[in-house]
Formats: sequence, C-alpha cells, structure tokens
Amino acid sequence: MTLHPDLNSATVLIVDNDGSTPNLLRDPGFEDGREAWLSADPSIGSVVSDEAKRGDHSLQIASRKGQRVDLFQEIAVQPQREYLMKSYTQFDLHYQEEPVMEIIWLDGADREISRTPLLIMDFPLGKKWRYFSACITSPADAVTAHFRLNVVDRNDEGGTAWFDELGFYEGESISDVGRQESAPERVDLR
Repeated sequence: MTLHPDLNSATVLIVDNDGSTPNLLRDPGFEDGREAWLSADPSIGSVVSDEAKRGDHSLQIASRKGQRVDLFQEIAVQPQREYLMKSYTQFDLHYQEEPVMEIIWLDGADREISRTPLLIMDFPLGKKWRYFSACITSPADAVTAHFRLNVVDRNDEGGTAWFDELGFYEGESISDVGRQESAPERVDLR
C-alpha cells in the first residue's frame, strides 16, 4: 500500500515514528556526510549546512540537463511487512514527473520485483520544507529495498531538491502512528 495524502479534503494523515523502532537508513540527516548513500556518480549530491531542516546538514541534489541524478541506500527487508517512510524535502524544481523518492524492491537474486513511488511532483512546490510520509508493504519475495532519491531534468530548466531527516522503519502502520492535522494548502500528489 502506498499512502499519498488527499489534500483536496480538509485533513491529511500525518505519519510519524514514535522513536521506539530504529531507523533502517544510515545517517538519515546527513550529519556525517553522504558516504552512506550510493550512486554511480560520486559527484552527485552535496551535504550543505545552509538549508538544514533539523540538525546541521541536509542533502542537496541539483538536476543535470536532460539527465536523472539519484542516490540510494540498500536496506535488508522482510517480505510482506509494513514499513514507514518519512522525509523532510524542499524543492526548487520546475517540473518532474518521475518519483522524487521511491523504493525499488529486489528479490534474493537481486532482480527487481517492483517499484513503489513515494513522492511524485509535476509542478513547482517552491523552496519550503515539507514533511512527507507513507506506509507501504513489501512484496512477497522482497529481501532488499533500494531507498532512492531521484531528480530528473526533463525540460532543461534545472532545479534542486533538498532532503533531511529521512526515515525507513519496519513494522510501523498507520493505525500505530497516524494522527490527523488540517491540510495547510492544496498540493497535488499522485
């Protein structure tokens, strides 16, 4: 299950971890750099201190003309388990129709089973920190998840995304951690 808030309504479900379950991501706030995050190109992503949401640092990913740039962490998972994903993210992007965050599920032979888009935006959100979360269930044969941060420049207009306080927690469910809050504005998430 993928949860995207319906901000056309008056409320949105905010999902958060109460601290009792360990975060499966290493260095989720980028306080120790970006060494825990993998990429085919080591120049992708900069740890910055001028745009931190919490702590002293965040990760900044700038788009490259006509290219996809991404970073990921590989996480051992259990099949058919619920996981909570969370992130503080801000954007200075003009257009992106591919997931900014997604989980790529792999089986025991490292074959891709499926992808779960966690945040897709196709309009400028503006440079403002926003909290995103989702409860998802791993596929039946999943043993590995790639937690992927992705920026794609399709219109050659450039742009940047920042990420901070990322989280990926096993065994969390909406009923365990959900609360209702008023939606601050209309945002169209798929």
